[in-house]
Amino acid sequence: MNVPIESKQNWESLDGILKLLQDSHWHTVREIREAIWLPEEKLREHTELQLDPAISKEMAEAGVELQNALLLVGPPGTGKTMLAEAVANEAGVPFIGVNAPELVEKWLGTTSANIRDLYETARRKAPCIVFMDEIDGLALKRRTDGRETDAGDEVRTAMLQLCAELDGFNRRGESIITIFTSNRADRVDDAILSRSKQIGVSVPDRQAKLKIYEIKTQKYNLDEDIDFNRIVDRTPENCTGRDITNICTDVWLKKTKDAKRIGKKVGKLSITTADFEDVIEDIYRVQM
Repeated sequence: MNVPIESKQNWESLDGILKLLQDSHWHTVREIREAIWLPEEKLREHTELQLDPAISKEMAEAGVELQNALLLVGPPGTGKTMLAEAVANEAGVPFIGVNAPELVEKWLGTTSANIRDLYETARRKAPCIVFMDEIDGLALKRRTDGRETDAGDEVRTAMLQLCAELDGFNRRGESIITIFTSNRADRVDDAILSRSKQIGVSVPDRQAKLKIYEIKTQKYNLDEDIDFNRIVDRTPENCTGRDITNICTDVWLKKTKDAKRIGKKVGKLSITTADFEDVIEDIYRVQM
């Protein structure tokens, strides 16, 4: 099994949409956090109490069963991993991250052992957050018509081991939250869905896209007549924060080529609305 990733990153050092904002002031980070349209408050309200060891113990003694697993559902590039890391950082607890399919091995019993080892690590570090990306790679939905799924015996056994670990937290009152992610909840097995609180992570709306463009390009040499409203109009509705980041990067690279061709520094050339429109057209014409 690959070694789990432990992270103590904060909003200013996270990868993805915040990568170019490491030196920004906090208010800028807060703006982009709001702009990417992530339901941070929903996630926090389901983790704060359960990560408090004293409260977890009291709830267990009172027979209150903790819903200690969360499932973040949303398209790729909407910042699900970033959101989980940030919540762990703000709660001041360790973050142990794995890609669920990487836990799967072909030898019988090995995948289940990987899951046990993962949660043994979590218990030693509790209170903490265990993060499993792409959970449908480990807990693929079982068919209800009696036919076999693509998952083999090893994966099915491992999923039952995962369920046992989640149920065990209720009995022991441990302060461990598991956060799963999936692009599609309909691919995740009911055994995981029934143990998880689902939180949707949406594609940014028009206003959010506008804010992302403005913040991602704040260090660019923009033309004084730049029109981000027009740029957003040309941006497909299903674009995620990652997609917009890629558009901005491609615009910069295109301008770099132009500057090199005429022997100037890229910072000397103004980036125009047309530059963004050309890049958006090139990207999405190829994808069509």
